[in-house]
Amino acid sequence: MRDTMARPTRVTRLLLGLAITACAVGCGDASKPPAPTGPAPAVEIVAEAASPAIGQDGALVEAVGLETIGGVFSSMLPAGSALPCEASRLFSTGVDGQEQFAFTLYRGLGAKVQDNQLVGRFRVSGFPTGAPGVPQIEVRVSAVGRDLRIAATDTATAKACRVERVE
Repeated sequence: MRDTMARPTRVTRLLLGLAITACAVGCGDASKPPAPTGPAPAVEIVAEAASPAIGQDGALVEAVGLETIGGVFSSMLPAGSALPCEASRLFSTGVDGQEQFAFTLYRGLGAKVQDNQLVGRFRVSGFPTGAPGVPQIEVRVSAVGRDLRIAATDTATAKACRVERVE
């Protein structure tokens, strides 16, 4: 069976009009039957349980954010944020019919991702495909209790998307 994964594509979209670039991967495979439709599975996942980014005082001691173009660390949840806290970013696709995209989450205080701790790499899927830039997926990162959590929603349908750790 041939590899059907598309090469990484840069996609630029962000809630509130800020510029951020996320690496989007994957596209449709016509040889596979369409995914079954129906209720989405539970999608909020714990990205990091008992996270060291969360202090005993109920505030973040480290920022939590994404890798953007050039290896820059783009903070979503700033250090010092009181718990619970949440932030979201809007992602889209880079190729026609793309069925999934991936992003990398870090925690730390450095300006570059190489100066921060990798939390994990995550894949988002289960949203309707379309032309590049048409699917709009809101990815939420939250700090609740002692955990860092991730969830995603298709903004057009308000349905939850699947989020899974890939590394």
